[in-house]
Amino acid sequence: YVLKKALKSIYDDVRNMEQILSKNLGGLGVEYSFVRPPRLLDTNFTGKYRTSEGKIPPNTAQVARADVADFMID
Repeated sequence: YVLKKALKSIYDDVRNMEQILSKNLGGLGVEYSFVRPPRLLDTNFTGKYRTSEGKIPPNTAQVARADVADFMID
């Protein structure tokens, strides 16, 4: 229960930050994306990752740092 409440608070803060940035960046005509990966691993690039808009993809607990970098550059 305590962990669930703490995580909710963290995610609420992240959503609030995203709203503030969206409001400010959108007004500047800047194109942007928020990337919120799960637990990052120091493993080899796999080329396998899932994305989702506005929610966490199901069954996503960890991802290689190299895969996140590939996604962000792509």
